[in-house]
Amino acid sequence: VLSRMAFLSGIQVVGGASKLLSHAIPLLKQKQYKTIVSWSDNRYSNGNVYTKLGFVLDREYGPDYSYVDLKNDPYNRIPKQSARKSDPNKTEKQSNSEKGLARIWDCGKKRWLLLIP
Repeated sequence: VLSRMAFLSGIQVVGGASKLLSHAIPLLKQKQYKTIVSWSDNRYSNGNVYTKLGFVLDREYGPDYSYVDLKNDPYNRIPKQSARKSDPNKTEKQSNSEKGLARIWDCGKKRWLLLIP
C-alpha cells in the first residue's frame, strides 16, 4: 500500500512520482508483490498522477467525515474511529460535540490499483 505522498510548496520534481515508482517496482517484485494499492483524496487532486503511472481506478468513495478540536488544535483531524461515543444514550455527534469536537466532511477518495508486471 502506498500510504503517503507529500509535496513541498514551491518545489517541483518533474517525473518524481515515476522515478520513485520505477525504483520501487524491482523491490516489490523481489518480495513477490503482485499489486500496489493507493488512494487519492478528492480535496487535493483528481488522481491524474495515478493514471499517468499506469494505475487503474478501482473504486470511488463518497464524502466521509472526521473531527477537529476547534479550541485546542483545529488543524489536526481526528478519525471518526478514534472519536467514538462514550455514552450509549447519545449519538456519536452529540457525545463528541460535548467534548469540543466538530464534525467536518471531506470530498471523497478514489482507490487506485497497479498490477506489478
